[in-house]
Amino acid sequence: MFMSYETMIAPDNAVRLIDLVCKKFFIEHPFNEKWKGNTNEGRKSYPPDSMLKMLVYGYFNGIASSRKLEKETYRNIEMIWLMEGLQPDHWTICDFRRESGTIMKDFLRSFRKFLVANNYATTDKVVFDGTKVKAYAKREMLTVESIGEKLENIDKSISEYLSKLENNDQHDDELETAKTEIEGLKEKIRKLESAKSKLEGAKRDIEKSGKKYYAPNDTEAVLLKGRDGSFPGYNVQVGVEPKGHFMMTDRVTTDTNDMQQLQECVESFTQETGAVPKEVSADKGYSNTTQILEIEKDGKTQCYIPLIETKREMQEKEGITFEYNAEGDVYISLPLV
Repeated sequence: MFMSYETMIAPDNAVRLIDLVCKKFFIEHPFNEKWKGNTNEGRKSYPPDSMLKMLVYGYFNGIASSRKLEKETYRNIEMIWLMEGLQPDHWTICDFRRESGTIMKDFLRSFRKFLVANNYATTDKVVFDGTKVKAYAKREMLTVESIGEKLENIDKSISEYLSKLENNDQHDDELETAKTEIEGLKEKIRKLESAKSKLEGAKRDIEKSGKKYYAPNDTEAVLLKGRDGSFPGYNVQVGVEPKGHFMMTDRVTTDTNDMQQLQECVESFTQETGAVPKEVSADKGYSNTTQILEIEKDGKTQCYIPLIETKREMQEKEGITFEYNAEGDVYISLPLV
């Protein structure tokens, strides 16, 4: 049976759009960054547009691991067609992703402008919202107080082990079992001293950063509140346009809420699309009147954001308000002025 990969990829398959946009990007933005294989010596490097197509395809299909991407180049018809038969190993993929730096950000900005230019998306309106994303760290974050308690417990355990070690040293020549126990105690002490050193380093980092909570595995994470309790993470800001529902801007922040995010979100949207939105919408979490007035001052943008009501305003909306009388332990209804 005679066949080709071309006939196995449908004309409306999204992989063709990835191929088109990535090639167009490199025609308009020549690749000048240095990375593995991009020299005049030795084996030639893989074409940067092919490597970018692989990463974009991976993001579209939830494949982030370089090893999994390598595997797809051998068995996935779409990936084989997209890469034109090239099969870079996972080290090459990892190196390109790490060393190509800003290329993905530049590509996303170019792609967003492509959507706008071809009328797939609009820049007239944008809706902002934030979502809390868990960091790659344990739920229980460290504090100066908790580190102090852990260090105190470690010092206590080390003292106990040293005491046992000294006692066993006296019987070292008498009992063979004592020798084994001595080695075990020494190993426990080494582990505790290593843990103590790490905790002391974490304590210095907390004091230096001025943060109250600290996650050793992700030092930039902050403590956020969610439906299932508090956890270390980030507040991700996203701006979506209403025509094609494309994400036109995204930012990762360490603010615990959205109150200070509106102005930076609008500026990021303008930077990504090259246009100033006419209408900005968001929930009341963004109801910062100072930032709203700053955005609207030139008359180009109108904000549609509900303001947070005070307790008095909520009472007035209900049509009645009360005042507590402590002496009589009663509430007295007051006329609204």
